[in-house]
Amino acid sequence: MTSFHCQALNRVHVIMKDVFLVFPNYCLGRGLMDIAFNQYKNEFYFKTGMLPLYMVLLCAFVTYRIVRVFLCGGTLLDNSLLVF
Repeated sequence: MTSFHCQALNRVHVIMKDVFLVFPNYCLGRGLMDIAFNQYKNEFYFKTGMLPLYMVLLCAFVTYRIVRVFLCGGTLLDNSLLVF
């Protein structure tokens, strides 16, 4: 989605992208942005007659974020139940 010309900046971007997946709001927003960007790419490829179409529900595209949100939600639920 983003392309940085500086290798160090690209590495920081990848690390921060993984670190911020701990926060559910960021994870949901990032997932929605990725889905919207994927839709824009598909519309562009369709209108220009290019072949590659990307599927929205690819395992590598969605599963990683969904698992992270469920793990984070389960951890927060366990913590709130332990408090009470």
